[in-house]
Amino acid sequence: MIDALLNTKYSIAKENGIQFLLKIFIPEELPVNQCDLGVVLGNALDNAIEATEKCTGNNKDIEIAMGIKKQSLVLVIKNPYEGSLKQDKSGKLISTKNDFRRHGYGISSIQKVADKYGGDVIIETEDGKFVLTVMMNIGDF
Repeated sequence: MIDALLNTKYSIAKENGIQFLLKIFIPEELPVNQCDLGVVLGNALDNAIEATEKCTGNNKDIEIAMGIKKQSLVLVIKNPYEGSLKQDKSGKLISTKNDFRRHGYGISSIQKVADKYGGDVIIETEDGKFVLTVMMNIGDF
């Protein structure tokens, strides 16, 4: 499931001159629902590709790291972005898409899945990069 999703998103990214830098170290079997994993990875990559497409610079690399740390599945996606992030009064990100009825649910969908697994979502910026970290507790398996 992860391979198929990554290949699909890679094809989309490649058409737009974007490269994926992958560091994925996970076992074949994970105690995570495949649909949940698809929601997290799919939305995260869609957002990363969209932000990277808007960049005018030469660095169009999206870094994708996924592995097991302690008892958590950890996904980290770093992508370049330009401009400023829109946030509401509570600090929650607001979609930059024009049609709010059809867009802007990606991060909240990712947060719901992380919550389901007792995990967390951390959003940071560093050196012109947007960094999304998603942690899902999976215990011993």
